[in-house]
Amino acid sequence: MDDGRPDLGDAALALASTAIDALRLPLGLVARTPGVRMLARDGALVRLRVRSRVEGLAERALAAPEIARAVDRFVQRVAAQLRDADRSTAAPTLKEV
Repeated sequence: MDDGRPDLGDAALALASTAIDALRLPLGLVARTPGVRMLARDGALVRLRVRSRVEGLAERALAAPEIARAVDRFVQRVAAQLRDADRSTAAPTLKEV
């Protein structure tokens, strides 16, 4: 229902878009700004620390006994399906004829 009032969501998006456009600077100018090298170096260190932390969490999660049991069940289920598929597509033997 349109009661003549502006949509605040649309206004917020337009304001954000305008702010982004106004704050965009040529990269060459930003690269020469004092402190950018330090920020880039710190950002690279943070990226490495985050990656290391995520790898550690993933390793710990994959080493959990619950994951090992889930993988074992999955492998058993796939092996059983493959056995069943082999039996259903195998040529009949003399005993079966």
